[in-house]
Amino acid sequence: MRIWIYLSWIIVPICAIAKESQIYNKANQMYRSNQFEEAAVLYESLVAKGIHHADVFYNLGNTCFRLNKIGLTILNYERGAYLNPQDEDIRANLKFVNAKLVDQLPVPPSSLLKRVIDSIVNFFSENQLAWLCSLSWQGTALFLILMIFLKKFRNVFRPLSIVALILMIFFGSLWGFKGYLQSTYRHIIIIKPQLSVVSEPEGDQVIFSVHEGTKLLVRKKMNNWWLVSLPNGVSGWAKKQDFEEI
Repeated sequence: MRIWIYLSWIIVPICAIAKESQIYNKANQMYRSNQFEEAAVLYESLVAKGIHHADVFYNLGNTCFRLNKIGLTILNYERGAYLNPQDEDIRANLKFVNAKLVDQLPVPPSSLLKRVIDSIVNFFSENQLAWLCSLSWQGTALFLILMIFLKKFRNVFRPLSIVALILMIFFGSLWGFKGYLQSTYRHIIIIKPQLSVVSEPEGDQVIFSVHEGTKLLVRKKMNNWWLVSLPNGVSGWAKKQDFEEI
């Protein structure tokens, strides 16, 4: 069911165990009954328990949208999209809500090579890359063993082992690169109506102002003050209580 043409607010089923599954199902019932505050509390309790699943973040994002909490809506969609970048509903909803933001920040142009690399890296989640790397490693090992014990078919298993090895290196490199990007380039989402970014911690000279839902890059952390920047590189300090890290 889609409420708007570009945006689905459906609740996605998820398989969990015992108590967590009951909480998830109850949250879904609350959502369907338009009890959005109660549903949000239950979804957030799952996240607090360490249930970091794309469907939980997607449903929590939908619930926050119903509560008109745009910053938290985008935050949870971003978290869900990172865990499952191939989910079309999350991507569609994220695109829809981003188009409604006050701040429409221009993205600096990038080279074709960078766009190609980004599209490949962002197509897979870390878990998917880990699984593909493991699968290709097992395939390499299996074909090598078969080459040893089935010498008659060595000419068949040799190219297969080479292909599997190449895939293992490819997926392993992507996995490592994606992990590096995630640990090095952290982003935040503004969750208050408006945020003034200043020149120094506890300072009063405003460098720029942004509004709820805006995504910024983290440059440095210093206790409760973080150095953040716009896509064009302009940086300033913001207080931790005014945003959430993706």
